[in-house]
Amino acid sequence: MNESAPTTESSPSVLTDAPPAQAAPVGSQSILDGTFEPDQGSVRTFDPSTLSEDLRNEPSLQSFDSVDNLAKSYVHARRMIGADPNDVLHMPKEGDSEGWGQVYNRLGRPETPEGYNFDMGDGEGSDDLMDFKRVAHELGLSNSQAKMVVGIYNKVGEAEAQSEDEEFEKMNVDYTQQIQSEWGDSYTRNAELARRAFSNFASEEAVEVLKETGLSNHPEILKTFARIGQVMAESDVLPGTRGQIGAPSVANAEDQISQRMQDQDFKMAYLDENNSGHDAAVREMQRLFSFTS
Repeated sequence: MNESAPTTESSPSVLTDAPPAQAAPVGSQSILDGTFEPDQGSVRTFDPSTLSEDLRNEPSLQSFDSVDNLAKSYVHARRMIGADPNDVLHMPKEGDSEGWGQVYNRLGRPETPEGYNFDMGDGEGSDDLMDFKRVAHELGLSNSQAKMVVGIYNKVGEAEAQSEDEEFEKMNVDYTQQIQSEWGDSYTRNAELARRAFSNFASEEAVEVLKETGLSNHPEILKTFARIGQVMAESDVLPGTRGQIGAPSVANAEDQISQRMQDQDFKMAYLDENNSGHDAAVREMQRLFSFTS
């Protein structure tokens, strides 16, 4: 009697059969071979539609698909800005005067032009000060910025004033050198004639005008009044011209006498009749004494 083969399944052989497939432990899953599958249950999705009406349609929120990404974006923004989002300035569009006004105010602009605390410096009136404050407020300047502009303005003004003074002084020197060169030895006499003629006819206002403009030393002005003075002196109608034009005053003559007597060489010649310079010294002293009597 033939014995039939057993119908039971044979036990797997370690040597001949492949081991049954086993699920890879979580720790052995690899991203490179595709066996890694993230736990979808741990990802918190972000749905803007669950937000309030004023936020759910915000375009900047539509790109986030998870709460983690939204949180990362917020943290990154905080790190980049370094301040609370409420402190961030939102730049208005061009022409939005109200929006720009709010920006300027947050940057330190006073609420009104009168709120600026500075002055324009010497020589500037209250009207000029107020006009500048209005312009500064319109431009959105803070008090420190406006004050800096005023400081620059004052420095420029001072430099221009100094330059004008130097040019004015140079002009007067040039005028004087020109007329001295033209008149030569007659300069003192002609200048005195011009001065006396001018002072006899000019008003105080005219004197100030010539001083302020520098024309009091202009060669043509001096020559004109010198000619007037000469004509009037010859006619004996110019006060103070009966004596010698250009003669020293009493005080000046006395000073010169004192200086001569302090000069030991001159004093010796003046007092010693045998000195070779005695006669010249005597004539000089007689001339000076004639102006003191």
